Amino acid sequence: MPQFLLLEVDTYIASPTFGFLYGMVISSFFIAFLLNNILKKDIFGITLSVFIGATIIFVCGVLHLSAFIGLDKAMQAGLFPFIYSEGLKILIAICAIYFLQNKKIFIRDK
Repeated sequence: MPQFLLLEVDTYIASPTFGFLYGMVISSFFIAFLLNNILKKDIFGITLSVFIGATIIFVCGVLHLSAFIGLDKAMQAGLFPFIYSEGLKILIAICAIYFLQNKKIFIRDK
């Protein structure tokens, strides 16, 4: 069962890792907005939008975490250990977006 179902909402919002969760929500809307309105849906546009999205997640998460343990410790605990693995996740996201949009899986032709 997800953790947020076991706790009251205000308790979960007050948790140190909640910033990463709302960062993901903001990031997903921002990536979609960039790709649909501003950037081309080529490999450069996808890469730029995913990098910006990952940055939004980390900024929101580290800032929220810094309210609990300070900015230096928040960067040591919430940013630096995940930099290398984030590169792999970004690469997977770029490949998935590029593949799915070229296959047009979600679009039905009439």
